[in-house]
Amino acid sequence: MDMRVNRIIEIDYTKAIGIILMVLGHCYSNTNLLIRWLYSFHMPLFFIAPGIVYGQKRGKLNFSWKNRLRSIILPYFIFGTAYIIILFSLSKFQDVNTMVIRFKMLFTLQGVSALWFLPCIFFSELIFKFLVNKQYGIIYIIFVMLIGLFCPYTDNYLFIILRAFVGTGFMAIGYYCSKYYIRKINLILVIFAFFIHIYLSLQNQTVSLATLEFGNVFLYIINSVLGTYIVIQFCIVLKDNKLRLSFLNTVGKNTIIVLGTSSILIEIVRLFDYKIFNNILIRLNIFEGIILCIIVMVVEYVIIYIYKKYLKVNLIHGVKKCQ
Repeated sequence: MDMRVNRIIEIDYTKAIGIILMVLGHCYSNTNLLIRWLYSFHMPLFFIAPGIVYGQKRGKLNFSWKNRLRSIILPYFIFGTAYIIILFSLSKFQDVNTMVIRFKMLFTLQGVSALWFLPCIFFSELIFKFLVNKQYGIIYIIFVMLIGLFCPYTDNYLFIILRAFVGTGFMAIGYYCSKYYIRKINLILVIFAFFIHIYLSLQNQTVSLATLEFGNVFLYIINSVLGTYIVIQFCIVLKDNKLRLSFLNTVGKNTIIVLGTSSILIEIVRLFDYKIFNNILIRLNIFEGIILCIIVMVVEYVIIYIYKKYLKVNLIHGVKKCQ
């Protein structure tokens, strides 16, 4: 799917904020209220947002298996292999058993670290595209999502498809709600929704699509939709005020690069902190994740710049970058 032309700027900003929140969540050593809040919606956002794009451009999307394999599955294996090898080197090449286990998880598409998301979005998109245009497609999608939400999973291999089932449901929510997509915001409504979202997110347990922990499923879905709505509305404000947010624009177009490299950057920064500062980050409490996230995202911006400048490949779409 090539979306280089007529991109929805606020969706790029939304994906950028989503990936920053994902990195922030991984930067904390312990669960806290901030984690509970951002986990309540930050991964469903990555399914709802492309669903909105599908809905806005329905009839104009060309689905290319070659592009999707190259833009999702190939980076999954490249980044996953690099992640495993770098961690193995950081263990001074001694933790062989863990390395073997990680490679097994990688090649069975279970994912290592944050990379579980890439097979998930790939299969979610596959299932969504297969069902959405069928007669009674919405009924099938609801059924699939309910299986993902309520199935008593028993092993890690089942995780792969159940995650995708839930992702398919969220993608459909974005798709079918896209006709009500509002670009002119109601500030009072957004503020009200924000406080309701915070309250509801704290009423549920810490949730995770990666581990299929949803707590109260009704609250999980409501929080996912509310959180995504609030972020999109915030990004519309940014766009309408014509703020030059090249950082968000760049990150939003290259979320796969951040997804693939952020975990190992976090490990490296933590190792540096341990060796040089005796784990000072952990002692900073709530500021631990914020400071670590800032460091990681600055490095990510440099990585994206170097990647685009010297390789000239658009990893998101699997096509050569326009000159």
